[in-house]
Amino acid sequence: MKKNILLSGIVALAFGVFTVACDDDDNYVINTDSIITSVTTGDAETTATTATVTGTVADLSSMTSGNYTVGAVYSTTENPVAAGTKAPGVLQEDGTTVVTTITGLQDGVTYYYATYVTLQGKVTEYGDVKSFVTTSSAVGTAEASAVTASTATLGGTVNGVSDMLQAGTLVHGFKYAADASMVENGIDLPVETSTNSYTAVVDRLVPATTYYYVAYMMLNGAPVYGDVKSFTTTLGNLDAADPDADFVDMGVKLQWAKYNVGAEKESQLGGLYGFGDVTGLNRSASTADYSTSSISGSDNDVAAKAGIGFLPTQADFEALLAATTQEVAEVDGVKGIKLTSTVNGNTLFFPAAGSRTGEEVTAEGLMGIYMTGDVVDNNDSYAVAYGFDGSELKSQMAPVYTGMSVRAVRKKVIVGNNEQEIDNSKLTAAPDGSNFRITISSEWSGGVNPVDLGAIVPEKRIVARFSLSGVTFKEGAAGSYLARIGFAGNGWGISYWDNVVNRGTAIVNGDGIYTVALDVPAPVESCIIAAIDIVGMADDLESVDDVSAELLSVQIDPANEPVQYLPTDMPYKVGDLEENGNIRVELSASWGNNNYASASYGPGTLGTNLTITGIDGNLKADAPASFVARIGFASGGWWPSIWDPCAGAASVTGDGTYEIQAPIQPSGTGFECFTVDILGLSSALVDPSLLNVTVNDVYVPLVIE
Repeated sequence: MKKNILLSGIVALAFGVFTVACDDDDNYVINTDSIITSVTTGDAETTATTATVTGTVADLSSMTSGNYTVGAVYSTTENPVAAGTKAPGVLQEDGTTVVTTITGLQDGVTYYYATYVTLQGKVTEYGDVKSFVTTSSAVGTAEASAVTASTATLGGTVNGVSDMLQAGTLVHGFKYAADASMVENGIDLPVETSTNSYTAVVDRLVPATTYYYVAYMMLNGAPVYGDVKSFTTTLGNLDAADPDADFVDMGVKLQWAKYNVGAEKESQLGGLYGFGDVTGLNRSASTADYSTSSISGSDNDVAAKAGIGFLPTQADFEALLAATTQEVAEVDGVKGIKLTSTVNGNTLFFPAAGSRTGEEVTAEGLMGIYMTGDVVDNNDSYAVAYGFDGSELKSQMAPVYTGMSVRAVRKKVIVGNNEQEIDNSKLTAAPDGSNFRITISSEWSGGVNPVDLGAIVPEKRIVARFSLSGVTFKEGAAGSYLARIGFAGNGWGISYWDNVVNRGTAIVNGDGIYTVALDVPAPVESCIIAAIDIVGMADDLESVDDVSAELLSVQIDPANEPVQYLPTDMPYKVGDLEENGNIRVELSASWGNNNYASASYGPGTLGTNLTITGIDGNLKADAPASFVARIGFASGGWWPSIWDPCAGAASVTGDGTYEIQAPIQPSGTGFECFTVDILGLSSALVDPSLLNVTVNDVYVPLVIE
């Protein structure tokens, strides 16, 4: 028998053999496909003196255990294959997984290792070389220090890895996020240090925001974490005694912050925020992870959420640009655009902070993109922004996932004196029993008040102006409701909760702007609660959740009333003017005594104060006990108008003085008519000619620009 190739046992095992012919001259052909197709080195789990290494060998499932050995080779040098120590392992039941336990190691030392398989004691194959560190250490997370409105210093410790620290090979640092459950997947803040105690500064944070962080190090290809801790940024200078120092009056409707959100002075760049990202930590480049509707003043507005104002709209930016000139400028070596007011000469500086997509920041120092609270009308995947890459700040479209700079704005004093600063991000507006309550300030709020509790200390008067939107009433609802200020102060020594109609109340009949006021009987030393109650409205709302409220102003002892008083030395007509059994007091009419043709008024509540005599002793035997007195009016052009009784109507029960009110929305000039009808009174009087009406006051809401 002739042998073309003599195969040794090792070759047969390593490469395999098969016969292609069987005759007197047997021919054998080598199969060059290896029996061992792969060896993989896996991870290692360590203690101070041991390591358990997991790897794989494919494929030993068809071989008997006497034909191979498996395990891991290791050493303190980077090439354990050349001069390492072999530790035997065990092939698991799946026929591929190899587990090797290495003992007798030194604590805190870096070892290099690889999984191996040896066939017939002759041929050895190795997996990739990896490393592990023997340690029983833990990572420590220290309390944050030097926390400001936009920065914090984080601290951590690592022990038992001194050789890696000295060699500079230890990967370690911090992870941080706005949610404790997401911190291990948060923003990575690596550090480089040779000591076991280390710090790092995280910056461009949002004021008044809580962040979570953890110290970590990478060992054996896996992270080791310390305890998760948190810190809350401050309001910084915006919380100082003189908040105006950080906002600028540019001669437009709103005040503008001097510096960006995430900064503390005008030359700092601040954070870069996606549209609706209120923490500055969202790095997604997917539109689905951002807001796609306008956000100014909402919970998705980073400035409003932090309590430092709100995002300007496109209209607000246009108003600013129309009232300013622009020029390229530098502040503290930082390039940007300076705007100078043509109204008062005040300036604003917009630094060139660049923009961000995902983790990548581009064009820092060259251009800037500033967010508005608006989305593009015909494409809600884009936000309206204002950017510059030269000498001009102008509008542009930016994908909602773009990281942009944010400049906050806020409302400024518009009327009266002693107007209190308002933070509408802290406003509570919700049902209180059957009433709908807008809380101005309360000692039960935990300090979260739109107006500082200590500021509500009037000597004589409080005036509050507010707006409502999203109001829809149930079918059959009254549709008009009395709004008034409720107040308690001086340890409940002053308390006001009555539903008395007077010039401090308003009539709410839907979306609009309203003014309410309260006269206190004595100087207030301390406030317990001040709130606006809209009586009975909560029960009649189709959806309470759809109603949004905003405090526009809160004035303490204002110099002016919230209303404009019209002259009363006018000829008025009184009697059954419509011949329908009612008594009409015609204050103004375009077809007759057009007394108030030139009166201008804002949205709110108008009213009159009348003294009526000639009822007592002049009623028929079957007359009712009371009569509804209601205002009817139509503004110039016959809109807006009201003719039905509302919450401001009075109940006339005899001779006396009565306050009658009605809501008016929106602003207007002049009246087609302005009347008071006392329903059914003429028919109920024995002698209507004995009735006498004196007009004491006529008032309309102030026009507020």
